[in-house]
Amino acid sequence: MEQNLKSGIDSLSRDRISELPETLRLHILSFLPTEDCIRTSLIAKGWRYLWKFVSSLNFNYSDDHTSTALVREREKFLNFVDQVFMLRDSSDLYEFCLYYRSLRKSLSKSTVRSFNLWVAVALKLRAKKLCLHLYPESSVLELPSSRTLEVLSLTWGTINLQNLSQLCELRTLELVAVGAPSESFSNDLFSYCPALETLRFLGCDFSEWSLMCISAPSLKNIFLDECEWDDCVIKVSAPSLQRLHVNDCVWDNDCTIEVSAQRLNSFKYGFRSLPKSFVFQGLVSVDSAVISSLGACFDYDDIEASKVRFMLGGLLNIRKLNLDIDSDVVFERLPPFDCMEELTVPLYHCICDDYVNSVIKFLNSNCKMQTLNISEFVDRSDFHYDGDEHCCSQVNGRQKFTLHLLKKLVVKFWKRDDKEIEWVELLKSNSPHLNEVIRINSFGQEDEEEGMEDEEEEEDMEDEGGQWPG
Repeated sequence: MEQNLKSGIDSLSRDRISELPETLRLHILSFLPTEDCIRTSLIAKGWRYLWKFVSSLNFNYSDDHTSTALVREREKFLNFVDQVFMLRDSSDLYEFCLYYRSLRKSLSKSTVRSFNLWVAVALKLRAKKLCLHLYPESSVLELPSSRTLEVLSLTWGTINLQNLSQLCELRTLELVAVGAPSESFSNDLFSYCPALETLRFLGCDFSEWSLMCISAPSLKNIFLDECEWDDCVIKVSAPSLQRLHVNDCVWDNDCTIEVSAQRLNSFKYGFRSLPKSFVFQGLVSVDSAVISSLGACFDYDDIEASKVRFMLGGLLNIRKLNLDIDSDVVFERLPPFDCMEELTVPLYHCICDDYVNSVIKFLNSNCKMQTLNISEFVDRSDFHYDGDEHCCSQVNGRQKFTLHLLKKLVVKFWKRDDKEIEWVELLKSNSPHLNEVIRINSFGQEDEEEGMEDEEEEEDMEDEGGQWPG
């Protein structure tokens, strides 16, 4: 028994991690911040120099105040990174990530030189991924050419392309709150990146630009989030583009957007303001689109409604449409979508009869629709129109309509209140081929009790010789 106990203790005290293959240990170390990675050299003799061959370097520095004592800390950090690059092996580097945030109004020239030196060394080591988070924004990044860099993510700072000749392998470019020096930035950037596939601008200010051209033959994904344009013409020419997602951008009334993308497959557009025009050219077919107004937008005038209609006019061949707009003025002007098979809309309680009737009219104009998803029933009973106090209290007795091909109805965030039940009954009674109704509660689970009640009621009606409306 003592021998078994001893062998058990020996087994627990055994250094199993050190017995792993070196390649696997290097892979584990690559997930650690570089400072912690170097500390592992104290574990055992076999770990002493292992950090020098790790393929990922991750550095993090942040000021929480501006005391003079931090000057030494900053110098210590800069020297530490210098030493790491000096002592590291010359093997290929996969990733270099630097998070540097200082509360100083501006960075010293020596600090900026260190940043640019580290980037140059990382690219010389054939780095494939570069992630830089530099604050304050005055940091200017000198980005040299690279034939290995595939992913570039820059937060804050400014890119200087003056000495750049090419980034021929760059696949993903993400710029977050980055300062762009001039309008020629976009032309220069995309001409230097012939293999670019994914582009994301987040929180960038292009208000001084009058023209932005996004043109790349291999570009597949564009994400524009919380950016700002004034009187600008934005032209997107990307024959391979598959996804275009635009969210919460600020447009001037004179801003125009032109998109030429024959292979566009997914379009998402969340807006608080609308540009003068949003034009699609040369679209063959679009699989899905999500159009949503962000915030409470109840006061669309004819001009704004026409802008939405004009934009959607370029998506007439769409198969799946998610439309989150709470305005009867917009719904009344929407064109029919002859190829649409699936529609997702919210339904708002107690706004006004015009809204409800306009939604029903839109449903009626798309009679080929096979699946209807009600994304949510929203209670607007506390909202009052300035010139119309008549709010809808019932859904029965609305316009007559028939959804001839509707086979499936999905109701999300099902709460089982009377309004929801009335709406579902209305849709069921006007959809002769409806054979599946799914109710999903706020927990994402199907409401089994309601489904069982429907089945029991259907069986009762069949026994009585009646016909169930869908």
